[in-house]
Amino acid sequence: MRKRERRKIKLSTVGKISAAIIIMYVIIAVIVPYLNLPNPLYYRAPPQDIFAPKILDNITLKERILRVNAVNNVLYIITSQYKFEAFDLSYKKLIYTTNLTAQNYSSLYQLHYSTYTSIIFHSSDAVYFYDTEASLLREYEMKVDRLFLVEQPFSYFAGFAVYNGSALNVYSVYPFERLEWSILLNESPIGMHTDFTSIYLSFPDKLVKIYYDGAKMWEIGGNFTSNPTFLSSYEGNFVYVAEGMQIDRINITDGKITERFNFKQNIIHLEFYGQSLYAISSQHTFGKINLIGGGYSWILSGIKKYFMDPFIDGLTVVFSSGKIGFVLLSTGEIQWGYELPADGILINKIGYTDRNVIAYIGNKVLIFSATGELKTPLPPSKKYLLGTDNAGRDVLSQLFWSFRSELYIAFVSMLVVIFVGTFIGIIAGYFSGPVDDILRFITDSFLLIPAIGYAALMLFVLGITQHINATLLASLFAVWPIEARAVRNYTKVVKEKPFIEAAKVSGAGHLRIMFIHIFPEISVISIVYGLSGAAMALLLEVGISFLGFGNYMVLTWGWMIANAYFVGIWDRWWIILPPLLTLMLLVISLYLLSKDIQDKSLPEEATML
Repeated sequence: MRKRERRKIKLSTVGKISAAIIIMYVIIAVIVPYLNLPNPLYYRAPPQDIFAPKILDNITLKERILRVNAVNNVLYIITSQYKFEAFDLSYKKLIYTTNLTAQNYSSLYQLHYSTYTSIIFHSSDAVYFYDTEASLLREYEMKVDRLFLVEQPFSYFAGFAVYNGSALNVYSVYPFERLEWSILLNESPIGMHTDFTSIYLSFPDKLVKIYYDGAKMWEIGGNFTSNPTFLSSYEGNFVYVAEGMQIDRINITDGKITERFNFKQNIIHLEFYGQSLYAISSQHTFGKINLIGGGYSWILSGIKKYFMDPFIDGLTVVFSSGKIGFVLLSTGEIQWGYELPADGILINKIGYTDRNVIAYIGNKVLIFSATGELKTPLPPSKKYLLGTDNAGRDVLSQLFWSFRSELYIAFVSMLVVIFVGTFIGIIAGYFSGPVDDILRFITDSFLLIPAIGYAALMLFVLGITQHINATLLASLFAVWPIEARAVRNYTKVVKEKPFIEAAKVSGAGHLRIMFIHIFPEISVISIVYGLSGAAMALLLEVGISFLGFGNYMVLTWGWMIANAYFVGIWDRWWIILPPLLTLMLLVISLYLLSKDIQDKSLPEEATML
């Protein structure tokens, strides 16, 4: 008896090309983790790549600026002709001006008290206090070597401390003439800081804690090089002060050093901001202190000048290279930079807009948006071969990492559809009568709901975060009935052939006949419909993502296409075309392969079913 010939898959040139493309996709999916690609879920192009400076205004004043500060939308200026002026940035006009005597003046400080902010500055023989509410500049004659602010809400009064060469005199603002207390000193403090009840003074050889009534609490010796800074945290209240290349953490109760942080540079100034500590070194570096392990969390070099604002998580800097920049305090990254050798910089709020960077040089004032101007999506370049999307994510990385998700969707869908559809189709086609009727009824019932309907149901049951599994189940429910029908019909043809009758005569059982004798005959048709199921699953995932149910933590080409459309950048070809063409090539290859297998490998009676 001649041995029955097993059915083989035959391919034409088109089928072979389609199969080769699918194999290439599989290879790419396998090697993606080993390519030198950034993880697109977490990588973002650095701020200096995706942000550009945005100049909002350019103002020219009559005289060169010597000193400047700003409160809300008003610039307070000491000019080269020794005038004190208040210039309204919103209306671009002077609202106050007065003449000063020709001498050296300090920086213009902002003194905060209650709900008010005033400008205070000094010369060597007077303190000047400008009330922003009353538009009045008052002058109080006194000898001044150094001036330190005493601000609320930390203290019960707001004012300032003046060192005059022999004593430190502490004044409250209202009444201004009131001298709170005074202590004799033979040297000027390096710096001063206040907490809720006390004042801390650092000197080259000692650190002193003084109560607000002038009583000394404790004094410790050392070789101090920076101002003291009080920092309250969940660990407790401490004062930090630098001694050369180390920062001391000091217990405010007894003045004992609890911890020391070592650095490689000489620290000359400490800055407290938002429960974090920042240090400036004599080598012109600015860095965020790591208060847990020591050292810097991040560091910037070449800082000539800097300015911090209590209302924004950012830092404006003037670099030694003659460039200004805006730095994110959280990471130390330069958000944007601008070639401008500025004399000084500020951060301020003008009108009701976002915070602004104010840079001045000579008699010119440039106002920048602190956040800069977003340049994304970036077009293709040597650094980003397929550009970036609106969030600065690398499109090439997204495209290649999506190969893994898409191939997972395609092949899992194909295997599950083949297994379920073939199993039910063989049983329904082999058995007649009630078994066939019941299975055919179940199969037809599943065909009543479209694939997108199953997708919506699965998303409702599983949740949006499971959109891949929802896609797989929706594809299964939509495609297996089609495969089951085709397998059932062809099984009815195969079971009437002589070799099946011969198997029955030889005593073969139902399971053996179905899966040993019939299955090889219908395996090709199972593969044809399984490939169709894979193509449908890929298109279904695009539909789910386009409806807004894609999980951005699982990268797919559908998510890339939908994201480009919904954020309004679908007209950027480098964002929309790569995932679209890659998806189309895979779907078309799956279709052509299944069509070629059907045309070349199935008998005529199978293709007619």
